[in-house]
Amino acid sequence: MNTIESIAPAQARQAIPLFNPTATPAAPLVELNDGAVAPQIGFGLYELREGDDCASAVTQAIAAGYRHFDTAQHYYNEHTLGWALKRSGIPRDQFFVTSKTPWNLSRRSILVECEASLIRSGLEYFDLYLIHWPTGDVVECWHAMEELQRLGMIRSLGVSNFSIRRFEEVFFKAGCSLPVVNQIEFHPFYQQPELTAYCRSKGIRIMAYSPLARASIALPPALSEIAAAHGKTPQQVMLKWSLQQGNIIIPKSRHPDRMKQNLQLGDFTLTAAEMAQINALDRNENVLKFRPGGYF
Repeated sequence: MNTIESIAPAQARQAIPLFNPTATPAAPLVELNDGAVAPQIGFGLYELREGDDCASAVTQAIAAGYRHFDTAQHYYNEHTLGWALKRSGIPRDQFFVTSKTPWNLSRRSILVECEASLIRSGLEYFDLYLIHWPTGDVVECWHAMEELQRLGMIRSLGVSNFSIRRFEEVFFKAGCSLPVVNQIEFHPFYQQPELTAYCRSKGIRIMAYSPLARASIALPPALSEIAAAHGKTPQQVMLKWSLQQGNIIIPKSRHPDRMKQNLQLGDFTLTAAEMAQINALDRNENVLKFRPGGYF
């Protein structure tokens, strides 16, 4: 039977260096419930496969000012991400890298796949590691992630796509330590108010993927009107609305101008009335239709 010693790298790992916030002038910082800090705006790598397009996108994102990058084992771009980070010449502790587990969850798969992801990326550690989907024996996998944390392979532990029911089963009935984030689909048209309120009440920060609804939903006039009042785009208003709720956001773009626009959110503030207008746009319309495990 495999043990953590046989699966983990043989060499002793040094303590993970503290994330250096001076390297993120383009994005505000937020504190997680374990005391770590993270850039509030990240760059998503979903659907950016290994190769020239991914390398170009990451390189342009770094040039635009991004220091938080969000990947996963099944995004198949870990090698390119690691290559681009090293090629930038910026020290590792000035980047914040989030990755995620595979779906075939077991203790051994977590231990093996996290190590494999680090090898592929050429990184010594992940700043944040998430259970991607709550399938399999999540309690067993969470304890495996805690082992990886003790080994210095990951700094902070989080989850993704967790419902209230799964939170209750894993983190309260089973007594596991709380995650720092729950990464979920979150945008004005899919606000998941019960889930987000639950997470915030427990000190679990929302990390919003698809914060622009993947441009697949027609934008209502209200967003354009609010944007015009601030000299911004409707997309910037959508992102700012999420930021003002304390969320971490993970937008994605292949276009340098839009990458920059997604970071240019610090020079305006939405009023309470404008926030309420956007809140009223919720229609429970998600853009990610894939749901493994039937946990909802």
